[in-house]
Amino acid sequence: SAMDVWDVRLKAGGRARFTLPAGRSLALAVLDGTVLVNGGSVAGERVVRGASVVVFGHEGSDFSLEASADAKLVVLSGEPLDEPIEGYGPFVMNTPQQIREAVADFNSGRFGHMPA
Repeated sequence: SAMDVWDVRLKAGGRARFTLPAGRSLALAVLDGTVLVNGGSVAGERVVRGASVVVFGHEGSDFSLEASADAKLVVLSGEPLDEPIEGYGPFVMNTPQQIREAVADFNSGRFGHMPA
């Protein structure tokens, strides 16, 4: 499905506004700094600090960010998958059985090898 990825860097006090296509899901991965989402001061709004990932639903299409300290973050937007998701470490599949198979494939070298 379609996905957008933005590498965002804001100075303290910097702002950014995004408009997403209707029905998109949104995730923020704040790598460093502190970001206020939609003002961050009333119910339904958030303050997100460095080393955090926040996943939002797909209710709205507009959101704003404001850095209360210099911030680096990644904004991810995509169409909802509408299917089950299982995760384990770096592996993301649909079922626990698929996770076990992926781990076994990785351990057996089926993902390839990187030289040391």
